[in-house]
Amino acid sequence: MLRKNWFVIVIVLLIVVVASGVTILAAPKKVKLVYWSMLQNDAPACEYYVKAGEEFAKLHPECEGVEFVEISYNGYEAKYLTSFMSKTGTPDFFNGTAPDWAGRFQFADEMPADLAKKVDMTVSSTSFNQGMFNGVRYGIPIQGGHFMMMWINTDMYKEAGLDPNKPPTTFTELLEHAKKLTKYDANGKIIRSGYGIRYKGAPVGITEKFFPVLHAFGGVMVDPEWKKGSGFVNSAAAIEALTFYSDLVNKYKVSSLEVENSELAFGKGLAAIIFRESWLVGWMANNSPDIKYKIYALPSEKIAPGPTDIFPWSDMVYKYSPNKELAWEFMKFIWTKEHDLAKSKSQDFMPIQKANYEDDVVKIRPEYNAIIESDKRPAGPIYGDARTNEVATIYGDAVLDAIYGRKDAKTALDAAAVKIDQILKQ
Repeated sequence: MLRKNWFVIVIVLLIVVVASGVTILAAPKKVKLVYWSMLQNDAPACEYYVKAGEEFAKLHPECEGVEFVEISYNGYEAKYLTSFMSKTGTPDFFNGTAPDWAGRFQFADEMPADLAKKVDMTVSSTSFNQGMFNGVRYGIPIQGGHFMMMWINTDMYKEAGLDPNKPPTTFTELLEHAKKLTKYDANGKIIRSGYGIRYKGAPVGITEKFFPVLHAFGGVMVDPEWKKGSGFVNSAAAIEALTFYSDLVNKYKVSSLEVENSELAFGKGLAAIIFRESWLVGWMANNSPDIKYKIYALPSEKIAPGPTDIFPWSDMVYKYSPNKELAWEFMKFIWTKEHDLAKSKSQDFMPIQKANYEDDVVKIRPEYNAIIESDKRPAGPIYGDARTNEVATIYGDAVLDAIYGRKDAKTALDAAAVKIDQILKQ
């Protein structure tokens, strides 16, 4: 009888609740922040976000952590755009460049002012422009030392009678060293490049690897005001630089278009000198631990080229994410000296925050002195326009035409200038 009475009471109470319009709420569902990155070489650092997400979740009960989704680099823009435009299956934050995703496509959320101020005050000067577009910060830089430096194979230097502690300081010297370092087979075919050139892949990457030569000879890819290509793309300095670059392949025969792209050739012992960024330190440790090398600031010619980055990778928040406030909270959580150092160690690359440059572990990194020396030089051109990829693609095609001997440097750059003028007029 007692059970029946209680049952009646419960039913009556439910009727009263429903009749009065009171809603019984279910417990709020926890959010898992989703992060996308297409930089396969940075996967360990991306996985660090998952680990940090566990700590973050302890401070934010509404969050159950971070999920890292690796996107294939090939075709990543189409994947991003399809998701961002349809607003389905989207990440909460993602890796990319601000000129693309804040400028060209406008899917990146502007960084909250307090975090932007903190990032600007603490980031290293060589990483400052990562995440910036039109003077506004949208993203957090993801790695330090992300600009070209000179790598030399020390065993090859000694074998050629060169001192690895005395690297080439000019491109004229680099050519002389490359002549001594190049090896040929009985038929005169290069089996080891004195200088490992980038000769395949996306044209934007081809352009980036040419920048050290272009800037050292006093050239720039495009008008700094982004109003015209003619007179800049095909300037006398640019033509001289590309002539030198293509001559490494076609005239002096110290660079091969067959042995492998620069970093793979260096890792396989098929190139003695290359230009690459800081991330290659970790890659070499994992893939080519027996290769002995040193890293130096870039050679000079007419000027000493400073840090330039056409791929200013940063982590940004998707503007239309329903969880964007929580995503920014995670960004604030992760932007500490401690997390920066731990993340850089997980990936084996340079940290981003300038305070960590004083850490003893950082000071003994092979690229540390090259970065410090590079930072003393005036910064190189900033290619942060929304049309950067389009312009750099055309420019890279011109570089390929020259190194493959399809056109001389002037003809290739003159043709590129006309196409770039058309883009900049739109």
